[in-house]
Amino acid sequence: MQHVVFNQKGGVGKSTITCNLAAISAWQGLRTLVIDLDSQGNSTRYLLGPDMPEDLPNVAEFFEQSLKFTIRDKGATEFIVNTQWEGLDLMPSSPLLDELHSKLESRHKIYKLRDALELLAEDYDQIYIDTPPALNFYTRCALIAAQGCLIPFDCDDFSRRAATHCWKTCRRSRPTTTRTSRSKASSSTSSRPVPTCPSAWCRS
Repeated sequence: MQHVVFNQKGGVGKSTITCNLAAISAWQGLRTLVIDLDSQGNSTRYLLGPDMPEDLPNVAEFFEQSLKFTIRDKGATEFIVNTQWEGLDLMPSSPLLDELHSKLESRHKIYKLRDALELLAEDYDQIYIDTPPALNFYTRCALIAAQGCLIPFDCDDFSRRAATHCWKTCRRSRPTTTRTSRSKASSSTSSRPVPTCPSAWCRS
């Protein structure tokens, strides 16, 4: 199953949640993949460490090849690297994602990730997609491609309103196919003392 971790608000723990859910899946014996669509690359550094090589294949190269004329495109598996944990692989991020954004959007490549995940589903039991803190081309790609969406948020009214907006965005982004798509909102751990969570939101 493919899950996207999404919130337009930064600092809510998307990368931490993505990596920990993926680690749990791998520990349970499931073949697991993390795709890091955030140009900041927090999930990539978390899983590969600060001393990772700079010339690794990455998700930006995966997207970039669709902008070029080639006789044969590389398969998505050629942009995946192993991590130090058994059963847990990664398609790394790259700062190049920012440069490619407008080109990919203008060339209507929004379904490229979805098509790749349909093939990768044969190799992986669980796929987790980390997204940037913005509703942009990459986030929409992930929302269209994934079967489930997890929305982390802080326990305060402003974050609750932002999470509700994200929820509506996810519903609008669902592909018009027979694929089942599910969205879940969860409160992320915060360093704030005694967060307050409106009871009506908890019940919903």
